[in-house]
Amino acid sequence: MQVFEETEKQSLKPLPKERFEAPVWIQAHVHRGDQMFTFDKKRYSLPAIYRGQDVWLRYTAKNKLLRVFSGRRLIREYIVTGKVINYVPEDYPEGKREMMNGGFPGIKGTPSLKIGFVRSWSRLVLGQIYVGALSFAHNRLPADF
Repeated sequence: MQVFEETEKQSLKPLPKERFEAPVWIQAHVHRGDQMFTFDKKRYSLPAIYRGQDVWLRYTAKNKLLRVFSGRRLIREYIVTGKVINYVPEDYPEGKREMMNGGFPGIKGTPSLKIGFVRSWSRLVLGQIYVGALSFAHNRLPADF
């Protein structure tokens, strides 16, 4: 102990003022359908080439930084906020980007083609209940719809 006090103590640096925070490492799966993964009940997008793959997430709470790795390669960084869905528009083709922003892609064609598309979409999303109402409304649509 005497050697430490006499020779080594002066060469030690002071401790940092901020305590070291160990990052949290979690493995996540990128879903094939929407190419998103889930972290802390929030969804994040990745480019299409990562569909169906497992990625590693490194999160540090101090700066709320989420880093996404494939193997040892950094793919993307996100700042974790209160948003439930976090995506980069360039990850998706143009038609899907519009839908991700809450829009509806433009439908080209005749009125019967348009209403057919709307019926198919509503059947998928809303179920059979609203299809009858759409059929009723279709009879009252202007000819140029």
